[in-house]
Amino acid sequence: MFDSNLAYKENYIYYMDKIKQIDLDQLAPKLGIENNNIRTVSVYNKKFIITEQGFTDLEEKEPPYEICIILAKYILMCPDSTPTGKDWVPFRGFKDSGPLAGYISNDIEKRINQMFSGKTDTLKRVAQKMGGYTPDISAAYDVIICFDAMPKVPVILLFNDGDEEFDAQVKLLFEQRTEKYLDVECIAILCHLLCQELKHNI
Repeated sequence: MFDSNLAYKENYIYYMDKIKQIDLDQLAPKLGIENNNIRTVSVYNKKFIITEQGFTDLEEKEPPYEICIILAKYILMCPDSTPTGKDWVPFRGFKDSGPLAGYISNDIEKRINQMFSGKTDTLKRVAQKMGGYTPDISAAYDVIICFDAMPKVPVILLFNDGDEEFDAQVKLLFEQRTEKYLDVECIAILCHLLCQELKHNI
């Protein structure tokens, strides 16, 4: 559903050419980029080093191209000031979500549902292991957990376990202003990565 690795690589080279023209130190506070001798930014608590030449993990290995694309777009789309729009919305609430909205609901949310149906305690344990925390919202769900996908991109996972009448239900929510930091394809990739991280930490 996403571009091929070749397309990612071509885009990555193009984006890095643009990033070379940016003062990363000036952008760092706006994006939550840490700058302690080296610049780092986290994606689901995994830190990546940011330089004008490219991105690496802490072992100086190049991340998967989808991570590189997310990091590049996060830098290139940096807003001039903190955007408004802290309301929580599902993926389909983003402009141009289009066919990707079906992918999120029919694939990503469905897979998370299948992983944790009848396993609410497992979901809570996994979420805690991943650094999840309780957000300041009220909703009628068995589990309400927030993950920091990136410093300025929180994502809420809502989960209701199934019973004799209703199947288990999962919803992913983002702040509306997330689309000021990333395009919809990158947001969809973050949903995919969340699903992967949840499965990995079971």
